[in-house]
Amino acid sequence: MKLYFYKISSKDGIISNNKYLDEEKKIINKIYNKKLLHNKNGKPYIIDDDYISISNNNKIIVIASNNSEIGIDLQLISEKKLSLNKTRLFSMKEALYKCNNISFSLINKLDIKIDKYNIIRINNNIYKLFSKILSGYVLSICYKIKTYE
Repeated sequence: MKLYFYKISSKDGIISNNKYLDEEKKIINKIYNKKLLHNKNGKPYIIDDDYISISNNNKIIVIASNNSEIGIDLQLISEKKLSLNKTRLFSMKEALYKCNNISFSLINKLDIKIDKYNIIRINNNIYKLFSKILSGYVLSICYKIKTYE
């Protein structure tokens, strides 16, 4: 697994979704020398390369790549929003969703532990899910570790 962190800036301090997308495309091109594409569900991918996942929050873009399906989420820790534990749980659920478009109705039924590495079996797939606190952000990562036939 590889992680790439990038800080982006804007003259007026506001970064639109289009600005994030443009920056993500530039970063992917710089790292892989390939074009960033999205499937019909909006999941990013690169032809003939590792699986990737992208998240952005508060001028930070994080990109994860792995040789199996991966999902990543970045959330700014804010006193005004959710508690730290709720932010971590939300972020972990987002990463699991991004990993394989697993429905939130199924995700909400799972017993996800915030302070532990979670090994989750859904259908024939096993996923590893965890989160870390990094410089005022919650970073959550989920990746597939095995498929049973």
